[in-house]
Amino acid sequence: MAWTTPAALVTLTAISKTTFGDPVLANFAALGMIQVGKDTTERSTTSTTETDLSTIALSPNCGAGVPLLVCGVVRKSAGAAASAMIGLKCNTTSVITANAAAAQFTTTDRAEEGFFQFWIPPRVTGYLRSVHMESYTGTTTEDITTEFHKKAGVDMPTATLTQIVITGDSGNALVTLAVDEIYVYAMLAP
Repeated sequence: MAWTTPAALVTLTAISKTTFGDPVLANFAALGMIQVGKDTTERSTTSTTETDLSTIALSPNCGAGVPLLVCGVVRKSAGAAASAMIGLKCNTTSVITANAAAAQFTTTDRAEEGFFQFWIPPRVTGYLRSVHMESYTGTTTEDITTEFHKKAGVDMPTATLTQIVITGDSGNALVTLAVDEIYVYAMLAP
């Protein structure tokens, strides 16, 4: 029996091609992933306490059964011997707290850059702390000096998600923490 593309995916592929103008996004749609939000402007902070960096509205909103992938790039500047860290809010709930002491970057006084991703699984009772963060950062050479993993410290909301917020803590007022090119994808059921 030949497999045929469900009508919903054909529609999503067409929407992705016309809305986003990017064939890569169209391929994601064909695989069951659609872009539901993005922020392509660099957002930065020198705050030494957790502060909101980027608030991304989700369209369409995502119910509790919809897994999400949030990914982007992150950097810290030189200026002081301090680490920095980003965090995640689902709607207004701080799920992974940005705390520079957790050492997403090295504490060396140097510029570092890398990428991050948050995997948000379906939000089901008994599994509400299953969100996973990972990032890889290093200098501008090919080394990865910090591989960082963290999971949720509080329960994710089971309400429909209308926004994702990336937060940050620079660790030292002389260090700039920045994020950019943040994309949010929803994974559709087959």
